[in-house]
Amino acid sequence: MFHLHERFKILTLGCKVNIEESERLKRALQNRGLQEAEALEDAQVIFINSCVVTANAERKTRSLLKKALESSKAKIFLMGCSVPIKHRGIPPWLDEIYSKYSDRLQLLDNLEKEALLRELGATVGSLNLRGRPFLKVQEGCDKFCSYCIVAYRRGAPRSLPLEEAKSRLMALYDEAREKGLNSLEVVLVGTNLALWGREWGLRLEDLIAELLKLPSEIRIRLSSIDPDAVSDDLLKLIADHTPRLRPHLHLSLQSLSDKVLEAMRRTHRRADLERIMERITQMGLRIGLTGDIIVGFPVEGDEEFRETYEWLKEAPLFHRLHVFRYSPRPGTASYIKFNGQKLNSEERAKLLIELSKKLSYNYISRRAGEILEVSLDIDDERTSYGLMGYTEDYLRVRLRPLKGINVKTQGILQAKLLAPLRPETTHWIADAVISD
Repeated sequence: MFHLHERFKILTLGCKVNIEESERLKRALQNRGLQEAEALEDAQVIFINSCVVTANAERKTRSLLKKALESSKAKIFLMGCSVPIKHRGIPPWLDEIYSKYSDRLQLLDNLEKEALLRELGATVGSLNLRGRPFLKVQEGCDKFCSYCIVAYRRGAPRSLPLEEAKSRLMALYDEAREKGLNSLEVVLVGTNLALWGREWGLRLEDLIAELLKLPSEIRIRLSSIDPDAVSDDLLKLIADHTPRLRPHLHLSLQSLSDKVLEAMRRTHRRADLERIMERITQMGLRIGLTGDIIVGFPVEGDEEFRETYEWLKEAPLFHRLHVFRYSPRPGTASYIKFNGQKLNSEERAKLLIELSKKLSYNYISRRAGEILEVSLDIDDERTSYGLMGYTEDYLRVRLRPLKGINVKTQGILQAKLLAPLRPETTHWIADAVISD
């Protein structure tokens, strides 16, 4: 399919799952002797791993595809969520482009992308690409939330077998050891992570328990998870295995109004969040929470938005909100029911973003003085603020150095949290000093 003399370029949009797949693809191509091109016009093969979760993501995909086609003579593979499963119902914009460039444009839906990765033997990405590597253990979703196109584009739920997950995690760990790192944090990702193992009568908790039997230098972080999937067993695993199992949950909230959640066809309600908070308190669990919120859904009036805002304002365990404005996606239930309608949600988004920064500032201030584990960014990455990383509860931190510690051998180290340092778009960066 590919020739040794060819140079390739991979362009990635969207979620952590796409990023993980692109990293595996890059490593597999390099293992076959292909070289990565620095510039788009120098590539003979271009892969675009696409996203259509919002109209803006689809516009970016379309723009990247046109740029690639017009600036090079390369063979181009458009992969991912832009391409419907079995190519049924290809959107008009893509059909038009494909008709014009069918001689060098190949479309791969997510099932065909998986087949390509298997054919190339793409198992894990490289630690050179990411300080905290992703490991995809689950794919697909059958929840069909009314606003979401992803379930239509990713296919039915399917899981990476347990032994294969352990093997891939050990491959990442072995590479970290070869590079002289003392420890490693790996992020488990999936389209709907909580559905792992369902086809075998297993649960995500079973996978985590098995992965925790691997070397103790490995740290495990979960990507996003639905609130109704946060079981007592999962919370107990976190309580019993902190910091190896990172004390952080990113919750797919979307709203705190039951009326909105029902219209979205979400499987959780506000009571699920209240149950989580109650159990965290009862267990004495020190945990950080982040979450996704959608504003502007057609049934969200002032009262429904107020329910979300007021609940989150009184939720001190949250330290970052990812705020999205509802984007009508053709083919979804909400698009059909509400005829593509969306609300003017700019002001609501601004209010939640400001709340997110307040929650972040207050959370960091409360935890100042504590010693936490920090997973470092790639060891040659520096910013204008110095060495950066993430705490075990997912605070972004700037680290002050400590004499005598060689950070190039430290995948993870201890640091004392000092104070909020600087605001970003939705959160504060924390100041910390490396601890001996």
